[in-house]
Amino acid sequence: RYLLTQTYSKDLINHVLSLKKPAKETPTPGICLPLQKQMVVCLVELMRMAEQENPPTELLTDLFRILATDLIFFVLYQYITFPSIISDLADSIQAERLTKGRDKLMWVLLQFISGSIQKNPESDFMEVSRLYRMYDEPEPLPVPDTKSPDCIEELAAAGIYVHLKKKVSDNINFGFPLPIALSKHLEFLENASKMPCSLDPLVPNYIVPLLCNTFSTTTDLFQAPMLALVESVGGSSSQAGTAAMPGVHVSAALPVQPLPMEILDSLSVHSKMSLLHHIVTHIIKLALAKSSIGISPGMVETYARLLVYSELETLGIKGFVTQMLPKVFNSNAWSFLYTLLEIFSYRVHHAQAHFRLNLLSSLHSMSAAAPNQAQLNQMLESTALRVITGMGNFEMTSP
Repeated sequence: RYLLTQTYSKDLINHVLSLKKPAKETPTPGICLPLQKQMVVCLVELMRMAEQENPPTELLTDLFRILATDLIFFVLYQYITFPSIISDLADSIQAERLTKGRDKLMWVLLQFISGSIQKNPESDFMEVSRLYRMYDEPEPLPVPDTKSPDCIEELAAAGIYVHLKKKVSDNINFGFPLPIALSKHLEFLENASKMPCSLDPLVPNYIVPLLCNTFSTTTDLFQAPMLALVESVGGSSSQAGTAAMPGVHVSAALPVQPLPMEILDSLSVHSKMSLLHHIVTHIIKLALAKSSIGISPGMVETYARLLVYSELETLGIKGFVTQMLPKVFNSNAWSFLYTLLEIFSYRVHHAQAHFRLNLLSSLHSMSAAAPNQAQLNQMLESTALRVITGMGNFEMTSP
């Protein structure tokens, strides 16, 4: 239970419980009942903490966020089952009448549901309807202030309802009506989806993240807010203007400001993955074209921030090492390669050891194939040295 609430702990949990990832020989490794039980226990314990007179709000937010990552990972690898988790969780919540942590809990579930509901049968998600009994107010709750990050959690329940309704849109017998308490929340989200949207990193507003999280499975409504996110970091070909950078005749695309961490934290995993995919595609496109204008500083920093999220590991740091760097190197776009290696050297502090070892191997291959340019060779060597000196002895040897 302690490990479940620690950041970057899923691999250690795998080791402690001797869990094996799905492979061709064992596509379904089997359910780990002790892990499933402890996941429920952790979530219920956080719901109890929220009932305290002065709950530790920031700590609760962090712990719920960690459990959201754990839930996605362990369900994805089929160590636990989502319907069983929700059923046991609903039983405990109803028995103890826990309601004060409901918004944080629904935000956790929205993280998983928004990214998995299209690939799984609707029966896997119907148990979630039991949790809507926590919203038993006889009058509609007011619409929260969209300039506050709290609105992300407060509107999560209505967001889940949108995903569920979309999933069973072909089924006349839709499982349950929306509680009266959430009627204004749903109305607000539906009206906001019909309005034009934009995002200014310097003026915090959470309308765009809300729309991305709520309508990520509704393609026609998802495109506009995602485009607003991409444009805010310079990922649109229609954007013009450059910023002078250190050096002689060196310039980069706009904008300079990255997306704030508060905005990135407010995006669901599915939305963050979509944004990351757009950024990677844009950088590779510029590199292949050998653009004379550098990547916008705002995009570089936003990309570095996204690489830190462990739930984006496959598309994030793994894709960075195994796909992004080789493609940029093979296109001989040295300025872009320099930027990417600086990201890894100075901004990615949480990459697992095996990814750093993979990078080290790639750097060795690049050095052997690189043209005889002093600055390029120095860049590759210095990055390799930083990777080596940043690792402990236990990370360099096999267990």
